[in-house]
Amino acid sequence: MYEVFTYKVDAMKFIQTTAARGGYSRYSSGIIEPKKLETFLYKLEDRYRISATKQMRYRAKKRGEANTTIVLLQEDQNIYFWLMVSEGFGAVAECEKLYELKDKKNRLIITSHELVRIQKSDKVTWTWRMTNDNYAEFEQRIKNACRHKNSDHIEQCFYSLQRMPVFSEMRKQCFALFKLLQAEYKRSHKEDYPKKLIKNFYGRYKVAKKIDAITLSRKAKRNLSDLELLKLDIKRNKSKYEKEIVFNILDLTSYFNKLGEKFLNRYELTVDEIKQELRTLADFANNKIKQDNAYIIRLDFENIKINLFDMIKKALTNNDKNKIKSEILIKIDDFINQRISGDDLSKYESITRDAIRAEVLHFINENAAR
Repeated sequence: MYEVFTYKVDAMKFIQTTAARGGYSRYSSGIIEPKKLETFLYKLEDRYRISATKQMRYRAKKRGEANTTIVLLQEDQNIYFWLMVSEGFGAVAECEKLYELKDKKNRLIITSHELVRIQKSDKVTWTWRMTNDNYAEFEQRIKNACRHKNSDHIEQCFYSLQRMPVFSEMRKQCFALFKLLQAEYKRSHKEDYPKKLIKNFYGRYKVAKKIDAITLSRKAKRNLSDLELLKLDIKRNKSKYEKEIVFNILDLTSYFNKLGEKFLNRYELTVDEIKQELRTLADFANNKIKQDNAYIIRLDFENIKINLFDMIKKALTNNDKNKIKSEILIKIDDFINQRISGDDLSKYESITRDAIRAEVLHFINENAAR
């Protein structure tokens, strides 16, 4: 029922046709997130009858009521909408802030292109053209590219002119800009610009590419809910996952790979999204490894402690206490550095080192006083 345009030019063509043939002379516009689109459309349908049939629109027009239709365009992660409204009274005229398409101060603009009403030989018609600011900017862009003899920028200007939409007023602007490009190129390069600009007309029967709005919205909601479910899963089962991490501390890579595969099968999420949510568990695992490493360092020290203290006692009988302190502390630091994985000590390893140092220094001071 509701469809979203995926190309800007298709949406522009539809708005032009709606204004020219449908008599929709007012509009309101905005941006909405895909997940909220379904609810938004149903609200408009309930309030303004945007899904009315031809017969319903005919009867409403006969009664003097305003008809409405909506144009949707997807760009990046947002949905742009234009609520087109015909002449007449009704809820939409009372509740919405509407702008007249004929109003020069409030023209309908899509990315620096404005919808304008122009007089042709025997009729008045609607078309699109570049805004004055956009046109002036393009002129300056051409002048800068040619006067600096920047071949890449010149080619970019020509490519932009080739790709520009071919609405009647925009075609005129396009050829005027190309004439400026030719003149500026000849002025700076002392030769004619080698390329020619060809602008074809749109095919009358070419079908616009569109996607179903409700499906798009539900898909966005489903993806979001999966992410929320994953966050909830990790929060509720945090203690369980932490116990599993402790149990699999010797092979954490394999454990996290299995956990990631389980989440991939359960939720429709990308690998990067799952990695992002697993960061808290990964931080816990790293913390646990550092704690365990500090505990192992302490156990290793207890194993050599008796021999070390005997060595210190013998050394104190013949040598200076301060010299022995410095030598023993260097040995302790070497002993600990051999048992850490990174360049820096963790807070747990640092506390363990300081405790071992304090114990050794206390032993040296006690025995040296005897």
